[in-house]
Amino acid sequence: MNTWRLSFSGVATVLSLELSQRIRSKKMYIALGVWFVFMGFITWLINQFFYAALYLEAEGVSGWLFSLITLFVMGMSLLVAPVFSASAIVSDREHGVLATLQATKLSAVEIAAGKLLASWLVSLAFVVVTIPYVGYAVWLGGVSLQQVAVATAVVFIEVALICTIGLGWSAITSRAVISTVFTYLSVAFMTVITLIIFATATAMTVSDEQVSDWELPLSAERSYVADLNAWFASSSNSAAPPAPPWEQCAWVERGYSSSIAHTEYTWWLLLVNPFVIVADAAASPTVPLQDSVLDSTDPLALIKLGVRSARIGDAAGADNCGASTTWLGDYRIAPRSDGTFTITSPDGIAVISAPGTKPTSPFAGYDIDDPVWPWGMASNAIIAAAFFYLAVRRLSVPYGVLPSGQRVA
Repeated sequence: MNTWRLSFSGVATVLSLELSQRIRSKKMYIALGVWFVFMGFITWLINQFFYAALYLEAEGVSGWLFSLITLFVMGMSLLVAPVFSASAIVSDREHGVLATLQATKLSAVEIAAGKLLASWLVSLAFVVVTIPYVGYAVWLGGVSLQQVAVATAVVFIEVALICTIGLGWSAITSRAVISTVFTYLSVAFMTVITLIIFATATAMTVSDEQVSDWELPLSAERSYVADLNAWFASSSNSAAPPAPPWEQCAWVERGYSSSIAHTEYTWWLLLVNPFVIVADAAASPTVPLQDSVLDSTDPLALIKLGVRSARIGDAAGADNCGASTTWLGDYRIAPRSDGTFTITSPDGIAVISAPGTKPTSPFAGYDIDDPVWPWGMASNAIIAAAFFYLAVRRLSVPYGVLPSGQRVA
């Protein structure tokens, strides 16, 4: 057997064989029907609750509806995928039909790829039947087609990766029940256990630290406010107001300490969690993150904000010089992209200052808008690739040493 030979016809042959067996199962259609009815009930329940209890407008309901449907679909996919993938190889081996397949001209990688595609496509059926309810959320308004497309694509990919892990366990273990258990344990590790490990590890990073803010010393602030007062009091105002003296920013101790959890050291433990990946990729791509959270119209954004905030980490102090809006005295200072600043007086008069250069923030690092999901998906892809490699190696002929209790035919 040419283990790594890969052709479309070979994969298609295995795929058709696998699908022909699976689509004849009446239990699968019953499960799809039950799932469709259940999601219909959930959709109705969400509508009733948010319309009647919270009096939200249609757009507010649609955000919650889309988010909860996405989370339900992701959760259901994680339950369904192991059922179809964890028995793909070991079940054939138990029934003595795997050797017949291996005796053909099909390569090990073609057999593995065909079985993986079959498991993935059948699992996706549970995602596809929820499309009418997602369409209803879009029809209500407040949910864009971009959100739906991104969320659906990420769910599809994550289901494929979970199926690959199940396929690997199916090739490694000697019994279908064992491979299913190990696949579910893998899913549990990625979803629940990672949260427990993250919480435990984060608790170990908590420390009391002296609170210090990065800001203008009081003397520098008073001098700048005096200059602004003089500029606004001038009758001519021929020149632009002075830029803030950010070069004088320094650490200002507050005289007390605070308990700080350094999540910037532990956030990566959440990377492999499929719910984190879907939320970070799909939550309100057309709306500013803070806005979507404050409006409470997209629960997925809460997960997104939490993970990205964890990556940035907390600090015993604040960067008052680098803030998007800074108050110096009664003046509101806001930076502009061209290097100037919008200065709003206590009377509400807004003017543009001369260009000024902001120093690098001591809190510089990840930005709240930097995505997390590519790293998580890449991590899961590496894990899945390792399991797929193991599956191909276990399907290779001639065999090396068979595990105890396994047979060829």
